[in-house]
Amino acid sequence: MLTYQSVSELCQLAEQEGRTLSQVILSDQAEQLEQSEQALYDQMAARLQVMRESVQTGMDPQLRSASGLSGGDAAKMLRYAAGGGMTGAFVNEAIARALASDPEVLLSDEATSALDPETTQSILRLLKEVNRALGVTILIITHEMQVIKEICSQVYVMEGGRIVEQGDVFQVFAVPRQAVTRRFVDSTSHLSRIQELLDDPARPIKLNPGDYLFRLNYLERSTSEALISNISRRFELDVNILLGSIELIDGNPLGGLVVVAGGGHDKIAAAAEYLSKRNVQVEVISHG
Repeated sequence: MLTYQSVSELCQLAEQEGRTLSQVILSDQAEQLEQSEQALYDQMAARLQVMRESVQTGMDPQLRSASGLSGGDAAKMLRYAAGGGMTGAFVNEAIARALASDPEVLLSDEATSALDPETTQSILRLLKEVNRALGVTILIITHEMQVIKEICSQVYVMEGGRIVEQGDVFQVFAVPRQAVTRRFVDSTSHLSRIQELLDDPARPIKLNPGDYLFRLNYLERSTSEALISNISRRFELDVNILLGSIELIDGNPLGGLVVVAGGGHDKIAAAAEYLSKRNVQVEVISHG
């Protein structure tokens, strides 16, 4: 049985054995199933051929029991292979081929890379349906954090072939611990544009003496409390909201703000402590 600590290590193993990655994985699967590699390959090829004929001829999938899929599941495969535009149909058919072997895990490696937004959304909806309807676990490899936001429940961040951070999607997006994770998360949030505004020679943001520029991240799975109004009244602060964002991640709202607060150092420090106690992460970006 294969044992490895990273994808890079698995690739090195394949290179050392002079085989492709697919051959190494097929060999391992055959060993676990106590079958020969050829027998397993022939079995998968037969199922793919049945699915291919079903798609090409349009025959009732319920007559295709040899595929190893139930009639309802085979019908889904037909819809998958027929859906989308030119690129979408290609990806959908690839998903149908992968599902023909009745897997427990589906590997999606950059499936939405370089696709237009509409096609990307159709592929993500398809993957969600596969997970919901067939109970297939989907492992997604991507550089697009927006994809992770929309479809995943758990995320592993890799750097240099090693896992550097992991957790449920909401927690990782709310409190990224590693620098590489922070860069990925910032790439999907327009709150990160604050740095562009600060670096702009026209200086659209001007801080008065004593003003603080904060980035606030709501760490609770709720963004309903009127915290800005509360700190403005309670601590007698002038608070100006520059940027704001709220979105759903794994079914939970995640919000953030970039604000300028003025009213004196002591009052601002007390307000920051008040927010921290209410699970709001307070980051000082700059001050006047």
